[in-house]
Amino acid sequence: MKSPITLIVMLAFLSQESSANKFLTQTDKSKSVSPGGTIVRTDLKELRDFDLEGAPYGYTPFCESRREMDGYRFWKSGYWASHLAGRKYHISALYVVDLKKFRKIAAGDRLRGQYQGLSQDPNSLSNLDQDLPNNMIHQVPIKSLPQEWLWCETWCDDSSKRSAKTIDLCNNPMTKEPKLQAAVRIVAEWTDYDQEIKRLQTRVQGKANDSTETPRGTDPHIEL
Repeated sequence: MKSPITLIVMLAFLSQESSANKFLTQTDKSKSVSPGGTIVRTDLKELRDFDLEGAPYGYTPFCESRREMDGYRFWKSGYWASHLAGRKYHISALYVVDLKKFRKIAAGDRLRGQYQGLSQDPNSLSNLDQDLPNNMIHQVPIKSLPQEWLWCETWCDDSSKRSAKTIDLCNNPMTKEPKLQAAVRIVAEWTDYDQEIKRLQTRVQGKANDSTETPRGTDPHIEL
């Protein structure tokens, strides 16, 4: 399942009345970065300042360095290979949007129109937030971000992990390993983050319980 952040921003392309769509079309910000559910190991200001060279948004292409996964690279054959015509298939876990350019070329309207035309076929756009931008790459160009901006163990080899600026817990169609299990194994700092969040949850829950306790002698149902 894709992260809520990624889905919300993509659905902004599809719903004219959504608050996310209003953000994309009305906010006075010039750039927006969505790290989705990735682990960030760098300053995202670098990505915000990245030159998209006239494209409305930038995505990282899928890695192709883990050779044992070659048989699972669906974009290398069939429809996607024909449609992309030599272009990269991009992963949606991390992207940056040039909001001014996005509005200028009416990218949201274009994406929304394509979605409405394809959505009647249940076999189309099965991975909405990823398939739609790649499907529209000829009408709404994608700037490919450098590979180090997104490392995923499923598609990227181990040696490239050292330079990774973000790490994404991609599904692995070969092992089908649960994501939380993979996180503990792949991301060294994950256990510390997990324990910190659990301690915070415990503190918040404790305060909530304290606030709901009825003080002694104040029960309105006790008559003296």
